[in-house]
Amino acid sequence: MIYRRFDYPIDKSVPFSKAPVIKVGTEDWYNVSVTDDGQPVSGLVKKVGAKIITQHDWEKLGFQIVEETNATADGFLDPEDMPQFFKDLFAKIDTNHDGNVDSAELALALKNAETRSRWSKLIAHHPTEWKDKADSAKWSKLDQLLETSPKTLKHEKERISSYVFWDELTGKAAISSSLIWHFHPIAFVDNLSGAGCCELNTTNFKSIFGSASLFTGQNMPANCDAYNVDPQNL
Repeated sequence: MIYRRFDYPIDKSVPFSKAPVIKVGTEDWYNVSVTDDGQPVSGLVKKVGAKIITQHDWEKLGFQIVEETNATADGFLDPEDMPQFFKDLFAKIDTNHDGNVDSAELALALKNAETRSRWSKLIAHHPTEWKDKADSAKWSKLDQLLETSPKTLKHEKERISSYVFWDELTGKAAISSSLIWHFHPIAFVDNLSGAGCCELNTTNFKSIFGSASLFTGQNMPANCDAYNVDPQNL
């Protein structure tokens, strides 16, 4: 899938399948529609000069890394001590500005398609939750949060401990760190699968692959028709 990008206060990407071409005078334009802060926005983007990206341009498509380098972090967000990204997110969800996010506010935020899309493109780099059992210092905050719900606290601690397996991987898998990368599975697969198609022409082909020779793998026979293709000769 190939996308067109256009200039806007917040970068957006639009698939070709949702950007029909219309002619204004003698020039071709893409008719694009996006949603910004819950409001529909439409406009025309001149076809000549529009930027082309692919599903491999993760950052341009809105994917963002959120990193937690503290190996002893407990995984609970403290509004006074968290990355700016989460501070901005917290402030946006906290619609009544009481300094807390309740289930109703979270549910309301998730009804916003643009918000859901942005969240699904977060890539978290954080300490694994599969290493420390519930009696470790990492989970001590649970005693405070569930102080008035002893049955729930007991259930949650049992659940956490039952999922611990990290140390069992020693000697069975190459693990150099307890920090892991977490992708939203649906957004990850959706981006790799790529639905739709692009305009396959010489201009677009060269803009993607440049002037480098293609298909030069050592396992490809030199007499193959596709060996060492030069895009400039297309």
